[in-house]
Amino acid sequence: MIARIWKSVSRSAALVLILGLLPGSAAAESRLLAHWKFNGSGADASGNGHDATLKNKAAYAADAVEGSHSLLLEGTGYASAAAFDLGDAFTITLWAYLLPEQTDIKTLLANCEGGSRINGFKLYVNSWETQDRKILVEPSDGTDRIDITSPENTFEESLWNHFAITADRVGGLIDLYLNGERVNLTSETTAGFQTTRSLFIGAMPPGNVYNWQGMIDDVRVYEGVLSEDEISATMNPETAVREPAPHAGAGPDGFRLMQNRPNPFNPTTRLSYFLPQSGAVTLKVFDQRGRLVAVLAEGMQNAGIHETDFRPENMSGGIYYCRLQAGGHNQTVKMLYVK
Repeated sequence: MIARIWKSVSRSAALVLILGLLPGSAAAESRLLAHWKFNGSGADASGNGHDATLKNKAAYAADAVEGSHSLLLEGTGYASAAAFDLGDAFTITLWAYLLPEQTDIKTLLANCEGGSRINGFKLYVNSWETQDRKILVEPSDGTDRIDITSPENTFEESLWNHFAITADRVGGLIDLYLNGERVNLTSETTAGFQTTRSLFIGAMPPGNVYNWQGMIDDVRVYEGVLSEDEISATMNPETAVREPAPHAGAGPDGFRLMQNRPNPFNPTTRLSYFLPQSGAVTLKVFDQRGRLVAVLAEGMQNAGIHETDFRPENMSGGIYYCRLQAGGHNQTVKMLYVK
């Protein structure tokens, strides 16, 4: 049956058919062109050999979203990978943390220099010489340029944010996503911009301009345009969610808040925590702006393991933080609510 189907359709159509039968995350992972985890190296985890090289004193931070480390960028630090073909349609996803009070363009990814008619594209935060917190992508075919931008104050500094850009170079369409939600005001852009130049992570070529200040983690390049569900899956893939070893990450005397399960979640997730001694406890949930959105526990509790469920009501999808405080100690976990 499969052989008959294969003979009756084109190779590309068959590929679409096969991918359509796979779960969203599995289908997306099968289209990885490059994947930089930055867990102490710039190796390409996709196996395609597009390794990244750290430049200008870029380093690795112990703080990370996925794995053990992230790319730490200060001053003119950045990373780059040799040119490879992104194709006529592609998706790039990444996590990024911007230090506070940053003014002017801060580059996430670029394959060409700044300027109106440089053939290629740039993805960055903040309009030129401003602190407007817009997310922008600037594509140009060398003659024309039509920018894609989010509203002002879309990006949140001093927090990990998840970015995604989907591009259809033939149709001249680009979409931007922040924390799993589409944020651009328009989609139509210049078609046919250059995509086979070296890819700079955290700077624009030649590498010492408009540099990111903070951290970048888990950068992925996919063939084709990912769906919104597939983009959400890259934020916290099931393959990266594992039960910690006993007492791993525990605080003093075993004090510990475990990662919520499931994560991502909808509509409900469960939180477990261990108290080494009885005392006053608070377990609260905050949004990305630091606003309190739920109190899950408050008051005296006995020593031992405790569990509670979190079910958001009338809340938008995105990242939330759950913080446990007891006995002078505190721990926080990051949760992803997918609507």
